[in-house]
Amino acid sequence: MIPFLMPEVENININKNVVSKYYIENPYIFYPAQFWEHKNHKYIIEAISILKHKHNKVINVVFCGRDFGSLKSVQELAKERNVSDLVKYLGFIPKEDVWGLYKNALALVMPTYFGPTNIPPLEALAVECPVIYSDFPSFRKEFEEVAQFVDLEKPESLVEILLSERKDLFERALNRLKTAHSQDELSGKFIMFFGNFVRSWKNEKFY
Repeated sequence: MIPFLMPEVENININKNVVSKYYIENPYIFYPAQFWEHKNHKYIIEAISILKHKHNKVINVVFCGRDFGSLKSVQELAKERNVSDLVKYLGFIPKEDVWGLYKNALALVMPTYFGPTNIPPLEALAVECPVIYSDFPSFRKEFEEVAQFVDLEKPESLVEILLSERKDLFERALNRLKTAHSQDELSGKFIMFFGNFVRSWKNEKFY
């Protein structure tokens, strides 16, 4: 397990008015990712559809990121599932707005097929935003107790998490992140972690 090294909160510029700026309906889940097929935005569409039509529960979703080919099909699925009104597409937005969206979200939901060397979970945890991540062995190895995990073959697994009250998740996650490590140790391990991320980015085109 590589300990997390995240931005100091006092150094993060958070737009506190981001929800009103983009006319976002609460509650919402957040997914900052470019629109590639492997980012799996459709998984979230299926989950919020199940929540709405089977459980009579409305949870909005906010996407931000540039379109690299899959945006249209995501929009079409949202229309087909009758949840277009629950989805906000923001495109490319300033970083301070991204931080504000993390801060106000129910959770970061990242059902990507590639990883685990992705930056959003680290950013989310830095501002105490819950993380829901893909359930692959390598993802669990890196994030262990600081995230909840979903089966990418079953949108119902995300539905189950969103229907539950799991406030204890954050307490456990924050306690784990506060585990004492020397700065030198953290820095060295983070360099290794970031090196893996760069290599993955070159090979898999994460962003």
